[in-house]
Amino acid sequence: MTLRPIKLFTDSIADPSQTWIKEYDIGVVHAYVTIGEETLKDQAEITPEMMYKKVEEKGGYPRTAAPAPSDYSLAYAPYIEQGYNILHISISSLISSSYQNAVIAADDIPADRITVIDSKNLSAGASMLLIQAARAIQHGEPLARIVEDVKESIPHIHFDVVVNKMDYLHKGGRVSGLQNMLGSLLNIRPQLIVKDGMILASRKHRGKMDKAVGNILEKMVENISSIDAELVIIVQTMSTSNAESLRNGLMERASVKEVAIIDAGCVICSHTGPHALGVAYFVKPGCEVKEA
Repeated sequence: MTLRPIKLFTDSIADPSQTWIKEYDIGVVHAYVTIGEETLKDQAEITPEMMYKKVEEKGGYPRTAAPAPSDYSLAYAPYIEQGYNILHISISSLISSSYQNAVIAADDIPADRITVIDSKNLSAGASMLLIQAARAIQHGEPLARIVEDVKESIPHIHFDVVVNKMDYLHKGGRVSGLQNMLGSLLNIRPQLIVKDGMILASRKHRGKMDKAVGNILEKMVENISSIDAELVIIVQTMSTSNAESLRNGLMERASVKEVAIIDAGCVICSHTGPHALGVAYFVKPGCEVKEA
């Protein structure tokens, strides 16, 4: 029996790089960003730089929305007609309705032709699974094996994000007005972690952003025996120099084999604000990363 080809999909909120999209032929279903009365597709019709400029010009803060079920259906349909099986790696169902909307669209497709996986993560964290699946597809592994391996990897993702300012977190309802004010006065950079599909406060860094990034590097170097050093993904929003500094440090001091830097899309940027940075990697089975 001839195996069907596999088409890999994800949401734009996973922040796949354009290089990966082309290299692995990844389909992307775009979320929406609304500023004022204007609604645009994340990473297709608007970039973070454009978004921040519009915020400055129009005031207010951006609002985001998951792709609708119809968006997923339209994306899947041509590949189902061409005989593909579909594997969709979505962002956490506890963070966005993207996963549920993809599942709704999948209900109209024979069950043996599509699999939708809840990554329980987002951005670089979800992209860890995306690249794992993409490379497995490229190597010709069967879909059932890929799905099993990806699901087994989900609990091992570690994803930290450091935010430069709390303004956007405050507008998004993740910190109070008092916390936002005190954070600004005390020069605090909050660190968040994605755990069990939810975004949680992790720790606070005092001082400039590069100091916070240095703290992350030190933590990773100290814990490198527990970290899978094959791949680390850094996601940044207008923080290129810090991202490159972290990449160089990981390759020089922790012997990480591959460190990819990706750009955050508008959905992530609308919650973190500019100059944020995140880092994702797999923790080895049976190990844990000790927080600083």
